[in-house]
Amino acid sequence: MKRKYKSLMIISSLILIVSLSIIVIIGMYSTAVNRYEKINSQTSEEERDIYSVSKISKEVIQKTDDYDPTIIDEDAISEKAEKMADVSGKDKKQLKKEIMNDAERTKALYLAAKDYGITVSDSEVDEILDELKKSLHSSEDGEEQLNAALAGLGMSEDEYWETSRAQYEANIYIDKYLDARSGEINGEKIYEKITPDSIEVRNNLIEQITNEALEKYIK
Repeated sequence: MKRKYKSLMIISSLILIVSLSIIVIIGMYSTAVNRYEKINSQTSEEERDIYSVSKISKEVIQKTDDYDPTIIDEDAISEKAEKMADVSGKDKKQLKKEIMNDAERTKALYLAAKDYGITVSDSEVDEILDELKKSLHSSEDGEEQLNAALAGLGMSEDEYWETSRAQYEANIYIDKYLDARSGEINGEKIYEKITPDSIEVRNNLIEQITNEALEKYIK
C-alpha cells in the first residue's frame, strides 16, 4: 500500500478508537484534570469529549496486556455503553450496537488477515507508532487531543503507547489485509491519486471485504 494510504488508515484508526472508546490516550495532576472536568474557555468541547470517553475506557486500556481481538466481551461492552450513555446522553442500546458492531468487524477482519497469511513484525509496529506520535505532536490540535485523552486515562504518554501496542498491532494486521484484498479486487489503480472518487472506491471495497469476513467468521 502507498504510504499516504497507510497514514490515512492509522490516523483514521485513532479517530475511531477515540470515538468508540476502544483505545484512547498522562498521569496528570488534579489541576490538569480540572481543565476537562469543568467548562472553561481554555478547553474545547472536543477535548472534553475525548477526556470523558478516555475516562470510561481507563479499565479497558489497562488490560491490554491480555488483549485479544478475537474475544468479544459482551458484559464489558454493555458496561461501556451504559457509561457512555450517561456521559453523552445518547441512547444506550444504540451505543451498545455500535461498539458491538465494531468489535465484530475487528474480530472478523483480524481472523481473515491471519488466515490470509498476513504477518506483522515488531519493526512495523514501531514504525506506525512513530508516525502516529509525530503526527500528534506536529500540531497544536493533536497535542491538545492527546493530552485530553491521557488525562482521562490517568497515564503518562509512555504508558499509553506501551499498553495500547497490542491493539495497534491488530489494526496493522487488518490494514494490511484490506490493502491486499483491495489490490486483488480492483488493482493498484485506486492508489494512484487520492480523490473523492478514489476514496469512495476504497470505502466500498472495505465494506465489501468486511461483509465477506463477517459472513465467514461471525454470522
